[in-house]
Amino acid sequence: MIQIDTQYGTVDISAFSQDSYRTYLARKMKKRKTAKAIDRKLDSLIREKWFIPLANYLQLQGFPRPNSTRILCAHGSNFNGYFTYMDSNKGYGGSRRVNYWMEEHDGKYDALAVFVCNYPDNYFRCNPQKSLVIYPVDKINVWDNSIPDACRKVNSGLLRTISPGTESFKPEIIIYDPSLYSN
Repeated sequence: MIQIDTQYGTVDISAFSQDSYRTYLARKMKKRKTAKAIDRKLDSLIREKWFIPLANYLQLQGFPRPNSTRILCAHGSNFNGYFTYMDSNKGYGGSRRVNYWMEEHDGKYDALAVFVCNYPDNYFRCNPQKSLVIYPVDKINVWDNSIPDACRKVNSGLLRTISPGTESFKPEIIIYDPSLYSN
């Protein structure tokens, strides 16, 4: 993972995600730019499309504006029933549970944002103790305007916020009654 520190907070971004964004930017920019210019654009994106909209979103939701935020941005998967992200520095074997990342940073930041593709809603369970957790409940593209758009549309249901001390997922209890299925 590559750690990018900004005045607004910290981003943990996989090398794969950073390379994907650099490629995306290089195609969008009319003139050929240096890697340094592209990285400045990446910092701008992080500030303008992630940190500021997230802070505004939390305020609109009735939460205090976070003083510190940490964002995870990586390719994701459902591996053996767990929501995982890929740290491409470790190759395809570098899959790690999102919950481990959250436990590592819970309480060190006011807010934790999980921008990991392959939306987690069906298999993501978290129970933050001290930090707010924000994550998309549907497929979302972190490189376009999906995050700021979701943040502006507070009641859209595109983002979920989990308060400290609450659970994100409470499984339904299904009672099987064999008599309903007998001949």
